[in-house]
Amino acid sequence: MDSELKKECMVCGRLVEQSQGIHLLQHFICNECEQEIVTTGTEDEHYRFFVKRLHLLWQDLSMERVIP
Repeated sequence: MDSELKKECMVCGRLVEQSQGIHLLQHFICNECEQEIVTTGTEDEHYRFFVKRLHLLWQDLSMERVIP
């Protein structure tokens, strides 16, 4: 696999093929983390971790709205 075709997952930090995940703004989430995020309940101890990691997306989205 060519390293140029890989992206670092913003949640787990693994280097994964770009086709094996989703791109949100300039961030990347691998399929495994995406599945874990959507199946994790709010009472799960990992929930707060995911919220903290995904907060980066909200920060970037807010900045895009401020800077035209």
